[in-house]
Amino acid sequence: MVEDNKNAGDSPLSISLGKEIDAAVGDVLRALLIKPAQETGSLLGDSIGLLGDKIRRKRAANLQIGLEKVRVTLDAKGVDMKDITPPKAEELHLLTNGLSLSDDENIRSIWVGLFAQSLDPESGTTAERPFINILESFSPMDAKIFDFLAFASKTDKELSAQASRFTPKDLLNITSEESAKVKASHYENSTRRAAAIAAINQKADEYDLRTISDPHWARNLMRQGLIKKFLAQRPLLRRLGS
Repeated sequence: MVEDNKNAGDSPLSISLGKEIDAAVGDVLRALLIKPAQETGSLLGDSIGLLGDKIRRKRAANLQIGLEKVRVTLDAKGVDMKDITPPKAEELHLLTNGLSLSDDENIRSIWVGLFAQSLDPESGTTAERPFINILESFSPMDAKIFDFLAFASKTDKELSAQASRFTPKDLLNITSEESAKVKASHYENSTRRAAAIAAINQKADEYDLRTISDPHWARNLMRQGLIKKFLAQRPLLRRLGS
């Protein structure tokens, strides 16, 4: 990942990037993703220029925490530095700026995910400005709700993909063996459904979403087009009688 460079004038530590990119972007990425043992903090200060007053020091700390999480995420996926797909210079600036402003852990995790995905050559995700504009508008509550909805959607898709499906050959003449398989399939699906519901409820409790005190909690998410309001439909007979 890190290799010695003996050429005169070159940095003693360099990271081999897999694609031809702008030299300045490459220098920043090398500084950002180098491991903490190689003095990430000083490199961040030199490359991004965030050190200074109290606010800048806080932003530098946020950035360092976030970038370490990006590196850990890439390591967990087995993404080597030589294989990363560097973002455009503007996108890199927006991503690092967003991480530096992220005090909230839930917001930070979304920035980290977007950053890591944009560097992963297998993801196909880019840090496009519309994504970043939405994320920049997130409050901590927005981030919790967004993550909860994503978790619930993922859990539902996994439940559907793992569902046991067994159909007897002849529905009018079901054998005892087929009947047993149908019951087993229903039991398995019921168990998985209960586990999925429990996981979703646990996530709601973790984020304290059972009772949200802010009556306008959905306003920003609706404005961004991430959620929509659906009016509850009253039963037909009640509508006719009203």
